Amino acid sequence: MDKTSCARPTNAGKPAKSFPGAIPEGSDTDNPATHAGGKLKGSAQPETPLLPASICVIKQPSFTSLRSVNAPSSLGEGVSLEKDYVRGKLIGQSSEARVYLLKSKKAAVPASTLLHLSKVHHPHIVFCPRVDIVEPDFQIWQVLEFCNGGSLWDFVSTLKEKTPVILVLQCFIQLAEALAYLGYGLTRQYEGHWEVDPNFTSPIIHSDLNLNNVLLHFGQCVEYGMPDLLVADFGMSTTADSPRKTAGTPQYYCPEVVSAGRGISSAPPMSIQSDVYTFGLTMYALIMRELWPPALPPCWLKLPPVYDQLGITNALRRCLEIKPDARPTMDNDPGTGLLGFVDVLWEKRHKMFMDEGPPDRSLFTRMDA
Repeated sequence: MDKTSCARPTNAGKPAKSFPGAIPEGSDTDNPATHAGGKLKGSAQPETPLLPASICVIKQPSFTSLRSVNAPSSLGEGVSLEKDYVRGKLIGQSSEARVYLLKSKKAAVPASTLLHLSKVHHPHIVFCPRVDIVEPDFQIWQVLEFCNGGSLWDFVSTLKEKTPVILVLQCFIQLAEALAYLGYGLTRQYEGHWEVDPNFTSPIIHSDLNLNNVLLHFGQCVEYGMPDLLVADFGMSTTADSPRKTAGTPQYYCPEVVSAGRGISSAPPMSIQSDVYTFGLTMYALIMRELWPPALPPCWLKLPPVYDQLGITNALRRCLEIKPDARPTMDNDPGTGLLGFVDVLWEKRHKMFMDEGPPDRSLFTRMDA
C-alpha cells in the first residue's frame, strides 16, 4: 500500500470513538455526543434531519410496517393503502423514514410492478410486494416485508458486551450475498458456485446501507441459532443505468461524496462500489460499535485479533479503500471478487457453530414475541 495514503491524521493517537459520529461508551442523555448527522443520546439512534422524500414499508397478512417521510397524520385521502391497512404505533425512525406498525384489513396484498424493487426476490433483501404513488404530491409508498428482530442499530445500541463473532460472520456473509444480487444478480447455489438470476436486468445501487437499514428476522427455520439479516429501506436506491447523485446518511458517506463537499448536488453519481464502501462501514460499526471516520485511509483500521485470523480485517480494509476502483467487487471475479472469501466464511461459520454453539438468544429482541 502506498505510504502516502496512510499519512497520520491530525487527531492521530486518539481512539476512534473521538471522531465525530463515533458511538461513545457510557454516554447518557445528559451528555450527548456530537454526531455527524445530529446527536447520539445514550443508546438512542442518531437524530438526523428527515429528507424531503417519501418511502413506505410491511409484514405479512396480519402485521405490517409503513415507512414514510412527511407522512400525513392519517393515511389520508388518495392513499390506496388506507383500504387495506390500519396504522399503529411508531416503531422506528431512520434518516429518511418513520416506521409504523400496521394491521392488515385483508389477508392478501396485491403486488405492484411500478418499481423494479417489487421484482427483487432474495432471502437477504426485504421483499416489496406493493408500491403506490400518492397524489397530489406523487409520494411513493412501498409495502415491505416485516422483520421481527428490529434493526441492526437496535441490536448494537442495546448490546452490553462485544458483538458475538459468529454474528459478525453471519452479517458479513448475508450482506455480501445481498449486494452480490443487487449488483450482479448472483445467488449462491452451493460452495464455489454462484448463478445469475435470469430475471436480473440492471444493477441496483442501494446508496444508503447502514445499521438502521439492515433488519433482523427470525423465521420458522433459524439457521445457526441466529436471525437472518435483510437489506431494507431502498428510498435512495437507483439503477446503474440511471445513476443519481444520492448521498445517503451523512455518517455513512463514502469518500467520493465527502470529497465533493458532502453535498448531493456536487457529488458524483453513486455506483455499486459506493455500496461496497458502506458495507465496510456497516461491518466496522457492528464489530467496534463506533463509526469509521469519513474517508480515513484503511491502513488505520484495526480490529480485535480474532478478525485478523478470520481474514475479515483485510477484507474490510479493501472495502474501505478511498478510490472506488480499488475496492473489491461483490462478484466471483478471481482477481477482484469478494465472493470467494464469502465461501470461506461459510465454512468458518459452520465450524464456529459446531465448536462454540450459537450466541445467547437473550441478546436479541423479537418484536412479535
